[in-house]
Amino acid sequence: MSAYPRQVLFLLAAAEIGLALGLAPRMTPGRAVAVAMSLCVTSAATLALMESSATRFRRLATLAAAVAFAIGPLAGSVAAGSSDPTQARPSDLDLQVSCSVSADQQMITAQVSFVWHRVDLTIPGTNTGPGYDVVGLYPQVLVEEQPSLDIPYPAPPLVHLSWQTPYPWSQDGPWDLRINGRPDGGFGRSALVYDGRDLVPGVVNPGRNLLDLPSSTLEAGRTYSAQWRFTYHPDVYALPADQLILIADYGHARRFVAQAFAECGPSPTPHPQRSQTLAQY
Repeated sequence: MSAYPRQVLFLLAAAEIGLALGLAPRMTPGRAVAVAMSLCVTSAATLALMESSATRFRRLATLAAAVAFAIGPLAGSVAAGSSDPTQARPSDLDLQVSCSVSADQQMITAQVSFVWHRVDLTIPGTNTGPGYDVVGLYPQVLVEEQPSLDIPYPAPPLVHLSWQTPYPWSQDGPWDLRINGRPDGGFGRSALVYDGRDLVPGVVNPGRNLLDLPSSTLEAGRTYSAQWRFTYHPDVYALPADQLILIADYGHARRFVAQAFAECGPSPTPHPQRSQTLAQY
């Protein structure tokens, strides 16, 4: 092989290695490793074939080197779209909500708690999503949601929220933030309205009181909890507490949303936790 083609192939192989290093910081750790390995291995194969072509095989080795170089970006793109085992999944989250109604049916106190059995592996400088998780709590009419709650599927879909229904309930919270039962307001920002902060991409949250959680502070095995309070205003229209169901939504890094439910009636019925994956990871 002449010096000129060798220099060109060497520059192309170096560019491929540079591409691996450039793309890695913008990916999750598992993907970054997979992409970097794919590109670097094929770049090394390109250089090795290129070197062997100087002494034997010549055109055949040059063609093989070109094919090896072309496989690098292809393998890297496959690795970038593959599932990342270093990232948590919906099954790693245990989300629960309880509902307590006052004797006069004028106030509901709800407690949302969650435990991560495994959290995302993060490396400084890699892509960890938006950097926050979001928890929201919404009252819904039980008779409207009951059919979808009782769907006997192994993985039932998310329950649709009636965003525009004018419930006669004012929302207060989240507050009483606790970790393993101890007061700790450091794991989230509470009692603030994030207008437009999305739990589900494409669905704008209409200014509800949400709990905003820096995802990097969450630890596996700890029980996190917060409370919301709903106060009844009968001047809107009658909707007794025993006809309500509370739906807790947990949005994780815009990758998935999990739902938990609590019936506020006299005979609570358990429902399976639902989840929906929003993006491959």
